[in-house]
Amino acid sequence: MFTSAASRLLICLFASLPLASLASAAPGVELRVEMPATVRVLATWEPCRESKYGFFQENETLRSVAPAEPVAEHDIAIAAAFLPEEAVSVGDVWSVPRRAIVPLLRQFDPSATAVVDPYPFESAGTFGCLVAVDTRHAYVVTRSHAKFRLGEDVVYRPAQFEGHWWIDHVAKRLVAARIELPDRNPNVDVNCPKEYQIPGQEEPRIINAADIGWVPTMELTTGTAPVGIAWTESIDLEEARVKLRREFYEFAAIDWLPFEEAVLASRASKKPLHVIVLFGTLDDAAC
Repeated sequence: MFTSAASRLLICLFASLPLASLASAAPGVELRVEMPATVRVLATWEPCRESKYGFFQENETLRSVAPAEPVAEHDIAIAAAFLPEEAVSVGDVWSVPRRAIVPLLRQFDPSATAVVDPYPFESAGTFGCLVAVDTRHAYVVTRSHAKFRLGEDVVYRPAQFEGHWWIDHVAKRLVAARIELPDRNPNVDVNCPKEYQIPGQEEPRIINAADIGWVPTMELTTGTAPVGIAWTESIDLEEARVKLRREFYEFAAIDWLPFEEAVLASRASKKPLHVIVLFGTLDDAAC
């Protein structure tokens, strides 16, 4: 039986730790993939259906987008690069090498790059999060930012690529994967040359114009996603998305509210509102 004051203090401190802290000390799961040796990846890319200014429909390059390689074989090491080097627990987030996504995205177009323009509001790279696990399977979600230069003059910026990875962590096998442009409107930003008539001048000028629009499908897939798994531990997919979003944007840590809710909160707290009006989306590369 402990009798000293120091011992009693240690017991009190341990007992006061939150359950989440105790749970995080539990051993994580190692995510490795070695099988199969290669993966067959299918690429699907549709043209923009709706845009703000119609540039997607006017520009021939943008009207005719299609995968450079509709089907390709990739070494399993490409998939392995998206997984953490150390054991992880559900909810953990890790950094992925910036160029890991590039060989896959080059199925769409050889110009794919993980380097984005050095604007303060843009962020490159890839991060992953373990969403769910059971005694055999793991479900990982990743978020990647990248861009394309289609032809000489067209810069094509998807909002993001969200990856879904199902892994048999016992057999070290990739079961299935899907890397997709989220289907929301808008989800692609583009810069392209545009003829513009300046008032008072006879000859039109070619300017670098911007447009934003909705591309219904831009995805890479391999394997068949398992269904009906009774996960022993998991977090909500939206919670994982928030975790990944915050790796790219510091402002994502703010609890944003719809305008009506914000007005009520402002009145209750007697604090002013900070309002941002957009026609794009603040927290991705297609703003």
